[in-house]
Amino acid sequence: MDNVPCVFVSIASYRDSELIPTLMDMISQSSSPQSLHISICWQCDEDISIFLDQGIQLTQERLHHGYNLYLFSYRGAVIQVISVHYYQSQGACWARHIAETLYDNEEYFLQIDSHCRFISCWDSQMIEELNNLTVFSPKPILTCYPPSYQPDKLDEKKSDIIRLMFRGFSQEKILQLSPY
Repeated sequence: MDNVPCVFVSIASYRDSELIPTLMDMISQSSSPQSLHISICWQCDEDISIFLDQGIQLTQERLHHGYNLYLFSYRGAVIQVISVHYYQSQGACWARHIAETLYDNEEYFLQIDSHCRFISCWDSQMIEELNNLTVFSPKPILTCYPPSYQPDKLDEKKSDIIRLMFRGFSQEKILQLSPY
């Protein structure tokens, strides 16, 4: 398993009760949890017991850009949580940037919301799809809006995927996308 490429997963989470279920599902549905490097800008009340209560093991704690950084391990996955009190939040894009400061040149990059569900072997399927697309582009990008779900009705999880398709550029040179 040493040849399994590493996937950096960036998550911005603002007081989202679905963060822990998202992490649990992402890791349990992964074909190679040990290849996941998960970075979270966690904008909450700074009480890490929600991670510990799920059996996520704290391995280290230190400061990162003035914020508490908690390093956790769960089923081989590395989970790094940058803890920011929600009063100090500066918005979603800022939080995504903070999470991405832990990017360490992993081969693959995935940005998700803190409320997602995954299919079995999602990571190997995404990597395979990206590799198949290199005949069209040397640096392909997969993008979509993931299917919706109801936390209390996971057996009714939707399977439709809305793809974002390139439509063109505006007069101001801003990328325009359309759902498909």
